[in-house]
Amino acid sequence: MSPERRAAPLLQLNAAVWFNLRAIVDHSATAALAAPGERAALASFLAEYGAVLPPVQARDEAADPMVKLRGFLARPRGIGASRFSDGSFPIVYMGDDPETCLAEVAHHLGRALGETGAAKVKTHYFLLARFVVTGEALDVRKGFPALHRPGDWVPAQAFGRRAASEGRHGIAFRAVRRKGADNLGILRKDPVRSGIRVRVIGLRWDGSGVVQV
Repeated sequence: MSPERRAAPLLQLNAAVWFNLRAIVDHSATAALAAPGERAALASFLAEYGAVLPPVQARDEAADPMVKLRGFLARPRGIGASRFSDGSFPIVYMGDDPETCLAEVAHHLGRALGETGAAKVKTHYFLLARFVVTGEALDVRKGFPALHRPGDWVPAQAFGRRAASEGRHGIAFRAVRRKGADNLGILRKDPVRSGIRVRVIGLRWDGSGVVQV
């Protein structure tokens, strides 16, 4: 039997603490026009012509993490392909601690920036949130090597599609970017009981990779 079809044991999430690192949407008029170091000068220039600029990240940074999570999971589709979703349904990824989240996000951001020129000059801001989860997750941390391949998401996406169609709460899997750590893919909003903001984290390209600033 293929690994994406094999029955997975259930992991009981009894008020378990998980973390999520999501990109902050920058609503300011300067966001697409300047790097952080240039924003003040550009804002001053635009102000001469009566432009009123909102604080950078103010609206999205202050949003309730639970509201954002529930709104995302209520979408009919995801926002793109990921390990356990082909984009046809939403999934929210969490890590067992902040460093696990950071390792995953830094890897994918670095890969994206490695193929881009303009985005390298700015700092990318993410909000770290802490969630409490109670429910059942399919546990594929042991015995499912095909679902953890670094560069091949096909088996994992087939597994995730089946889990979503069955109404599963989520999928617990090994963190591919941080040895010994775990991730959780949330498929439904029901098991997430609470969420609070922790802090804002800035990631920036240093010439060879992504570093925290």
